[in-house]
Amino acid sequence: AATPWDGGVVLAAYAATRPELFRGKSVVELGCGAAALPGLAAALLGASVVLTDVDEAMPVVRRRVDSVAVPNVTVAALDWRGGVGGLAADVVLAADVVWLADLVEPFVACAAALLADGGRLLLAHQTRSTAVDD
Repeated sequence: AATPWDGGVVLAAYAATRPELFRGKSVVELGCGAAALPGLAAALLGASVVLTDVDEAMPVVRRRVDSVAVPNVTVAALDWRGGVGGLAADVVLAADVVWLADLVEPFVACAAALLADGGRLLLAHQTRSTAVDD
């Protein structure tokens, strides 16, 4: 979506209050969408960031990155069901990415595969379906 989802705004704002979580860290944002706010915030705080989303979203994500000229940001297509393609992270960011029950298991597996030992998953979630929350 071209308009940021609430979870992305909240997660980016949280990042701004905790710069020590990002400075000098490797960060992957899952399902960044067109706004990519959490990942861009992490990059501005000194992280090396990979913004990921499905292949179909890449043109919009690349345009966003080109338009803001934030350093230390790359983009990569990532389907949670297809492995992590060699990516790894100290911090995984995800905002409003799990709205269907069949996304939960692939999301959890992908996030776990990405995280380095001692890494952190920062997730902003808004209930859209109680089936997902269960």
